[in-house]
Amino acid sequence: MNGYSSFGPRIHSGRRGPFFIGLNPLAPRLYQQLLIARRMNPAADADDRGVRLRWALAIWEDAMAEAPMNVTKLESKSHNNPDEVRSPAKTRVEIARLPGFTLGRLNMQPGWKWSECMKPVVKTDSCQVSHVGYVVSGTITVRMNDGTEKTFTEGTSYTIPPGHDAWVVGNQPFQCIEALSAEQYAKPAQ
Repeated sequence: MNGYSSFGPRIHSGRRGPFFIGLNPLAPRLYQQLLIARRMNPAADADDRGVRLRWALAIWEDAMAEAPMNVTKLESKSHNNPDEVRSPAKTRVEIARLPGFTLGRLNMQPGWKWSECMKPVVKTDSCQVSHVGYVVSGTITVRMNDGTEKTFTEGTSYTIPPGHDAWVVGNQPFQCIEALSAEQYAKPAQ
């Protein structure tokens, strides 16, 4: 028994309450959250195993999202010899895949604008990808769908939520390293 069912962690009752089998070291915190959730929803305190399992699964998913990333192998790859290259108009995305992680080096030429160069490829009204990255060179401005605008320059680390347009500012190419969106960015719509 590996501690997981087809829909999440298995739970079994012990003298001190349910035990989470096969979870990470956050299990005691998860159990506290489950108790709080059960107090907030008395129906969950009934013998309805499905309700308890759904609560446990939701808590487990939250914990996995917060769990620290693990690197298990010393490895490197060069973006100069990428695993994959995507090249929409005025764009070059160089993908390097490492065990458990994908990094992208994005290069946008002067005049690049997401709504002109990427929109025809991904077929959405605005970029629907979350970004976490670092600006290597150049300048880019991002405008969120709500009108909020921010400019990123060389040496800046950034996060950008879905729902935005962006464009290169000035006559210098823009280059960044993306840690979150690399696997999805600039992939054609299917």
